[in-house]
Amino acid sequence: MTRVAITSLSGIATGYSIQMKDLRYGGGHAAFVGVHISRHGQTVLDANRVDVFYSLRDLLPGSKHRFGLLAVTIDRPYITLIHNQNGTYNVALPPSAAAGPAHLPHPNAIPMQMTLRIRDGRASLIDQYRYYKESRLQRVDHINVDLNLDTVKVTHYVATGDLEDAGTQPFRAVGTIDYIKGYALHHVQVRAIPIQTIGNYFIDSPAARLLGGVVRGMDAVSYTHLDVYKRQTPN
Repeated sequence: MTRVAITSLSGIATGYSIQMKDLRYGGGHAAFVGVHISRHGQTVLDANRVDVFYSLRDLLPGSKHRFGLLAVTIDRPYITLIHNQNGTYNVALPPSAAAGPAHLPHPNAIPMQMTLRIRDGRASLIDQYRYYKESRLQRVDHINVDLNLDTVKVTHYVATGDLEDAGTQPFRAVGTIDYIKGYALHHVQVRAIPIQTIGNYFIDSPAARLLGGVVRGMDAVSYTHLDVYKRQTPN
């Protein structure tokens, strides 16, 4: 396995900068150690290690895996989402991200068929310009995700973590997206949701303020028909 130490990549067009302490690759596996991603000087992601498994054969015609990706494992990522005063964020979605289901690839396109594993992750939403101080930071800890992605057949995921706005409150989300049968089923369970922080984040006005309140034992199920997916999936 080839090893490269202290690597830095920058994208002038996107404003992203990627730094890592160590890069090892070879034999269908690449390991990125000590990853730090920022955009315009604002932190986006820190991760202890990112392992990528790929197939060089799948970069050639007749591929069964888009980009040759087979699996990605991320150890202890910390995602930081920052909302700036001018309304922008420290991340930028690609132009196609908002295209919606009607713009999905043609069924003959190379599918995404891979697994994603996230272990002991954290995520924060920072907005220093919210009216109420308690709503300026939202945090989720101990995030674990197991995702089996298949964009032409069935995608399934399990995600767990802890809401940390007012004490540790575990949550669990399980979902299945079946592109052949044309449905998406999501099931979310949360022990308790303190609504003061989240509610005041969206109210963001001196005209109203939530002083307290907790939603306990949340158990929500969402079922959606995906007619567009079903029509675009080959027989």
